Parts: sequence; C-alpha cells; structure tokens
Amino acid sequence: MLLKASERASGQALATHLLNAHDNDHVEVHELRGFVSDNLHGAFQEIEAHSKGTRCKNYLFSLSLNPPEKESVGIEAFEDAVNRIEKKLGLDNQARALVFHEKQGRRHAHCVWSRIDVQEMKAVQLSHFKMKLQEISKELYRQYGWELPKGFENKAERNPFNYTLAEWHQAQRVKEDPQALKALFKDCWDQSKNGEALIEALKAKGYTVAQGDKRGAVAVDYQGEVYALSRWAGVKSKELMGKLTDQKTLLSVDEAKHQIAKTMTDRLKSYANTVREQSLEKQDTLKNQKTEMVNLQRQEREKLKAQQAERWRKESQERQAKIPQGWRKVWSFVKGELKTITKENEHAILRAKERDLQQKQALIDRQREERQKLQVHFKALKQDHQKQMDQLKTHLGKYQAMQQSKTQDKSLTSEFSKPKTVTIEKSQTKPAQQSNTKSKGHHTGGEGRSLNLGK
Repeated sequence: MLLKASERASGQALATHLLNAHDNDHVEVHELRGFVSDNLHGAFQEIEAHSKGTRCKNYLFSLSLNPPEKESVGIEAFEDAVNRIEKKLGLDNQARALVFHEKQGRRHAHCVWSRIDVQEMKAVQLSHFKMKLQEISKELYRQYGWELPKGFENKAERNPFNYTLAEWHQAQRVKEDPQALKALFKDCWDQSKNGEALIEALKAKGYTVAQGDKRGAVAVDYQGEVYALSRWAGVKSKELMGKLTDQKTLLSVDEAKHQIAKTMTDRLKSYANTVREQSLEKQDTLKNQKTEMVNLQRQEREKLKAQQAERWRKESQERQAKIPQGWRKVWSFVKGELKTITKENEHAILRAKERDLQQKQALIDRQREERQKLQVHFKALKQDHQKQMDQLKTHLGKYQAMQQSKTQDKSLTSEFSKPKTVTIEKSQTKPAQQSNTKSKGHHTGGEGRSLNLGK
C-alpha cells in the first residue's frame, strides 16, 4: 500500500479533518492508544499539552495508508502495517490514533502518533522516514501479491500527472479535473520544440502565455485563471525559461486577461455555462443516489454494531455462568476444572472476536462494491464533461487566432449546436453587409450571422 506521511502541528485541525463525515462516506475511529481522552480532539490536545514542555513544534506524525483501489484489505492488515511502521521509525511506545476512511468505494486509513516522549520530554527523531516508508511499502506490495507501482521500480516511470494539494484546489476552483489539466500542459510541453511552438500549442487549447510577476511564465485561461507553467507542465523553472527565450515579447497577466475578455464572446460563455449546468444537473442526480446509498449503508453498520454488542453481552453472561461461585469455585480450582473453564472461555472470546470481525469486514466489502459501481458513473460523467470542456478550449483557441488575424474561421462555427454543433442562420438579403454589421457587435431583426447553441 502507498504510504504518505509528514510531521505536523495543528492537532485540532487535523482531528476535524479526520472526523469529516461530509467528504467521506464512512469514518471510524478504530483505536485511541495511550490517551486519557476517549475522543480524537481530546487525544490531540493531550499531545499538544505535552509538546509545551519541549521545543518541538511539529508534535504529530501523520501517516496515510492507501491500498490498491480494488483490493479488499482487512483491519488486521492495516494494523500489521501500522505496527511494522512504528517499530521501524521508533514510535512503538508512543500514543497513537487509528482512523478508517471510505470514499468513492475506496477504504484507507490514517494513523497519527505523538512525537513527544513523555518520559524524556523530548521529540522522537524521525530521520529518513520517507525512505524507510518506501521500503515498507514495497514489502507490503510483495507480501500481498499486489502489482507494484511503476514508480517504485523506476522513478522515470512515475505518473507525471500526480498533482499537489495546491494544484487540486486550483482545479476545483475552476471546476476542472486536475489530472486532465496536468496532462494538457504536459502534452503541450512535450510536443513543443521551442518557446514559439509552446505558445502556439497552448493557444490552440485556449490558453494565453503571459509574463508572471514572481512565477516566470504563466498561462491564462478563458476564465482569467492563472496557471504557473513550470508547475503544471512538471518541469523546472530553468527548463521553462530555456525554452521561452524571448519573454519580453509576452503580454502581462493583465494584458492577457484584457485580450481574452475582448475575444470571449457571449456565445462561447453561454456554451461553457450550458456544459457546466448540464454536468452539474447530472452530477446532482448521482449525488442524491450516493447520499441515499451512504445513509442506508450507515444504518446497516449501526444495526450490525448493535446486534454484535447485544450478542457479545449475552455470550459474556454465558461464559461467566460457567465459572463456579463461592466454595465451588475453590473446589473446582483444586480439581483443576477452573483452569479448563478459563481456557475454554478465552478461546470462545477469541473465536467471537474473529467472527464479529469477519462479519463486519464482509459487510464493508459488500458496501464498497455497491459504492464502486456508482463511482463508475461519476467517472464517466467527469470524463464526458472534461471532453466537452477541452473541445471548448480548442474552439476558443481557434477563435482567438481568428480575432487576431481578423479572418473568419468557418471550422469553428460549424461545430457548435446543442451544445456540440453550430447552426448558421444565413441572411436572405445583403449577406455581406449584414455580416459586417454583426462583426461590429450590432444585431438587426434576426438578420446576419448568429451562433445558435440551443439551450
């Protein structure tokens, strides 16, 4: 499984994030070890209080454990991985919290340790922890027979479209798929031999290359969103500057936005809005289905939890009833019967725990399969939306080029309608005159040329 970790502070913010039931289908605090408090916020407050007696600022060590998407991984496998990791990093005597998350049909875990050694009142040093985690991650993949990610074998084969949290937030802001955006910029970079070719490639996708303030060259999209080229293309700044040798000729960000605003017509905006509205409408339908499914799943889990608790209570009473009381207990001890009964009860407890765990895991696996089937529709919708938005950006690039050259590009106007094609309404009289009037921004009695995008 993939292991990602960091040293950090802000325990209360982390606790809130880990308990976030809005962005996760299911949240379960599985374990709180070494704490007085019985809740996550209180546990992290204890760690923060201990850190006040030291100079340690990042008093938490936060780890996420992500198994392959389609693999069913039981609680014991997660616990085994966590135990192995804490022993490797020297955290085996530290307080810890283990939380399970389920989202989009995937189950993963978060483990948070206290870095504060309360006996010595100093922070546990975690030297080279990333390298150690990578070693354990490889061991886990081999142990369970999972296909090892290519990036583990060869760094050059790592997915170039992996994106950072900042890139994800930016993509969310413009309602785009961050991985698709990453791929777009990467493709433009790879197919461009020089700076001029890069500028033209991005222009064809609807992006204007401009001179940034502190980030070197940037790309500006039709919404005025600014993208750091080196970061989104996955190259170093020096490499980008080496390709864009003549930056002085680039527009400023404000000039690029002004130029885009002039070329962005109301029809193109209407098309973009139509695509978004249709996508959001379909997404809302799927979200309603997801909400209903998740609520039913939560009810099932609570019902199972209550049934197991009641069964455990009855079985505990039965096990207790087997133990003799009063003078009979003394006599059974002398005869050795008490020892036999105690061992039988211990084995019964282990079997009951294993049974309950298997029953719980079976329910989780079944619900994950249900959620994964629904997630297929979410992915298909996202891909369809991205395809249409890519098409829009390509058309916008052509339109910008047409505006700059002051020539008409019929290949653009032939591709829009409801919302994929364009219907051209030709004037019955004076077509040349009316066309000139339309280009100046006037509209007369339905004559001239107009882009009809339907709804």
